[in-house]
Amino acid sequence: MLGVFDHVIDFPESWEFVIMYGPNGVGKTKLLEAADALAKLSTAKLKRIPFGTLELQFSDGTTLIASRDAEKTETGVGPKNGALRLSLVRGDAVLADATVESGESSDFVDWLIATTTWQPFEEDLWEDTIDGEIVPFVELRQRYGRRFTTGQRSGEPLFGGRIPEPIREFTRSIGTHLIETQRLVTVLKSRSVAPDRRREPMTRTTVAAYSEDLKERLAKVLAQNSRTTQQLDRTFPRRILERPAPSDVDDEMIRVKYQQQSELREQLAGIAVIGGEVDLPLPQRPLVEWERHVLWTSLEDTDAKLSSFDEILSKIKLLEDIVNRRFLGKRIMVNAEQGLTIRADQDGRPLSPESLSSGEQHELILIYDFLFNAQPGTTVLLDEPEISLHVAWQQQFLNDIVRISKLSSLRFIVATHSPQIIHKWWSRTVQLGPDAEE
Repeated sequence: MLGVFDHVIDFPESWEFVIMYGPNGVGKTKLLEAADALAKLSTAKLKRIPFGTLELQFSDGTTLIASRDAEKTETGVGPKNGALRLSLVRGDAVLADATVESGESSDFVDWLIATTTWQPFEEDLWEDTIDGEIVPFVELRQRYGRRFTTGQRSGEPLFGGRIPEPIREFTRSIGTHLIETQRLVTVLKSRSVAPDRRREPMTRTTVAAYSEDLKERLAKVLAQNSRTTQQLDRTFPRRILERPAPSDVDDEMIRVKYQQQSELREQLAGIAVIGGEVDLPLPQRPLVEWERHVLWTSLEDTDAKLSSFDEILSKIKLLEDIVNRRFLGKRIMVNAEQGLTIRADQDGRPLSPESLSSGEQHELILIYDFLFNAQPGTTVLLDEPEISLHVAWQQQFLNDIVRISKLSSLRFIVATHSPQIIHKWWSRTVQLGPDAEE
């Protein structure tokens, strides 16, 4: 990295996270960016990162490699030419190999400009000329990558064909989620400030953006629950008449399941997705056979209906638990109508996202990002989680990571300067830099 250092990060399968630390300038941030870019085949971003060879090695013996020649320039170490070499290797066998001569931003960018309403805005940002939306380039790659490569297969001379399909297929199984240090502000749409001036991006706090995001997620889950409910209610009479009464179901099983569902209803009522009341209380007397038949079928249907909320409810509960243990004098609450809200403990009045300290915002944003934006099975690449966090919060951070990892099936590569973040986890650290062997 940077033409000076040779970094190796070992990440055993049994670990939820690995920590890398070292002095400024050894390339921690660039290493995270490069790993993310290679996993996503974002060759345009790779070309801007100074490195000679980057290898991602996997437990099945497969290695994905990006390499290029480098030379000294007036501003440091840079690419000798625009070419990147991509290889997919398993053991001694080379599964695929290609030289990318002109970078993703050549044909793909030309294709975006020619066939869509998107235009370059600044740096890695692009703007939709119709509604002014501004997004990072990597998001456009995710949105349009399939159309782009489909066009190439149909005979168009597109860049997608220059990366062999075995490499593309393999990277589809790699999930990475990069969380950079600039995370408090989200770029939204742009606005015209004057007829003769360029459009400027609108921004809002990431906390506010995540509140809207959670509201939308709850709306989707409610829609799915509604579809499931309609289907089960429509077929309920037929299933009662056609299915024989279960012979292995007794009164105690029915009452236990009934109580479990009542407790779950109360939790869901707390986030305003359903009412907490039950339709009919169970009679206290022993149940007769036909009652057990009807009730058990109804309870099975209710399990199926309520299962729509299992995943999002568990994430909401963990989000509230972690964040509310940190905040003083305020707490976050979630409901379907407002998304994520912040309220004062003293009188319950709502507080704006801007009223949170930078440390509180960082804590909330990170935990939300882990739980809701990183897909299961993803490796989260996290840069400097300690930003603005109190020392006590830093010391608890990796404990929270373990809980999140178990719930969402995530793994974490963490770059930090903070011994408080590392705390008791020095056995899971990798030191980078000139003193790494000491």
